[in-house]
Amino acid sequence: MEQGCGRCGRFKPIKGLEHCKQCLCKIIERKVRKKLGLLEDIIGWQGGAKKRLAMAASGDRLNDRAAAYFVHRFMPAAVLGKSAGKRFLVGTATSDDAAAALIEEFISGKGVKSAGKKAVELFHSITEMELEAYASIKKIKYGRAAKPLLRQKLAEFQAKHPGTIEAIARSKEKLVELLEK
Repeated sequence: MEQGCGRCGRFKPIKGLEHCKQCLCKIIERKVRKKLGLLEDIIGWQGGAKKRLAMAASGDRLNDRAAAYFVHRFMPAAVLGKSAGKRFLVGTATSDDAAAALIEEFISGKGVKSAGKKAVELFHSITEMELEAYASIKKIKYGRAAKPLLRQKLAEFQAKHPGTIEAIARSKEKLVELLEK
């Protein structure tokens, strides 16, 4: 007997994920809204007043296009743009990016890097596979880039042991918090 969605149980889950299209969209949008709420606290959004949102979403990558989509959808007063000399308030790294960065930092012997206290990582709790599925559901167009070997190995490990990438990404967040104290 075929199993249904891990959340609602009614529909067939997306291949490689445990949720159906509707539930995946709701989950990702809830996670991103939570991160955008943190951003509102940082920059002091007041009653929908227009503020400039400095952001690294000028590229063709999936993360950049999805970030622009979410900010336009959930914060329509925001004006997107990359401005020289301004600190980026929004990071677009997925949990896959954070896990790969942590492993690379340990292997290379460099310290764990922090994005800064005022940075909000929109997709830190979302895997790249989930973001790709969301982008295909919402028809967000983006350029595909080849994955480095470490990212490919992490994806294989994630397929065998679900939740690994998110656990590594959370570990990096905790390490950064400890190092900033």
